[in-house]
Amino acid sequence: MKFGLAILCLWAASVTPAFSAAEPAMAPVLNRPLARGEIIRGEDLQMLQLKHGASGLVYISDPGQLAGMSAKRQLRPGVPLRASDIAEPRIVAKGDIVTMAFEAPGMSLSVRGKALDDGLLGASVRVLNTQTNRTVEAMVVAAGHVMVSQPNNHVQSANSGAAYAR
Repeated sequence: MKFGLAILCLWAASVTPAFSAAEPAMAPVLNRPLARGEIIRGEDLQMLQLKHGASGLVYISDPGQLAGMSAKRQLRPGVPLRASDIAEPRIVAKGDIVTMAFEAPGMSLSVRGKALDDGLLGASVRVLNTQTNRTVEAMVVAAGHVMVSQPNNHVQSANSGAAYAR
């Protein structure tokens, strides 16, 4: 739990600079409605002068922190955005057909699979190899593409149960 809290704190720190709605300031707002999961593009944003208020909410002040992020919920145009409104976009969704790649010196393999988890860039997801019906762990490297890491360096003998190094 402490590790998760530390990551949350680091992410929250990266969302600054922000400001309180009580201070007069410019804020990036959407110029069109966005559905949950939709990616915020630079052309979706415009700057808006905020009026004085005592809401105490902290809004994102840098439009560069919004572009490329995903809406956590439906977002309305003209409303300043908070860190809780956005998230890193998932680039692999549960049920997606993905290309699984495996690379080793002198060898490169790829096969289609079905994602069993949602995944952000760099995240580990489970993928079902649809040809062998086996589940493997893979790292998301791009939209629709995952990289399977090298398997364990030990092979289990079917007869003795002993492990042998390759």
